[in-house]
Amino acid sequence: MTTMPSVDQAQHRVDVHVLLYGHEGALLLGRRRKKPVWEGHYQLPSGRLDPAEPLRAGAARELQEETGVTVAPDALEMVHVTHHRSPYGTDRVGFFFAAREWTGPVVNAEPELCEGWEWWPPHGLPAPLPPYLAEALEHIAHGRAYAEYGWTR
Repeated sequence: MTTMPSVDQAQHRVDVHVLLYGHEGALLLGRRRKKPVWEGHYQLPSGRLDPAEPLRAGAARELQEETGVTVAPDALEMVHVTHHRSPYGTDRVGFFFAAREWTGPVVNAEPELCEGWEWWPPHGLPAPLPPYLAEALEHIAHGRAYAEYGWTR
């Protein structure tokens, strides 16, 4: 018999991240502003999955909302999953998708939350990056599909 978790049990937040690849493998990153978590850090286009939303659809939505770029959900390739505990006490699962083809120019569609988007060479990424993201990008570069970060062992 399967039981549903009670409302007071811890919930994992699901995040979707998009690695938008440009010329010669450059990666699109933006610097966060006016956010309670990781303000001033560089981040991929990303956000929380909405209720009843498939992962790739959520990733495509977040990419469009933040950068103005349109990508078909089925064109997104899942490249990594990180199960992490943030220093702020939330349990999160981050799904990372690669986008190599898209339509539209990159714009800063949420200037109140992002200082702007820039292309960075894969071996010259900016600092600071949130530690879980820096580790996830390292795993992705080495073809590792899954990692855990921030859990007490």
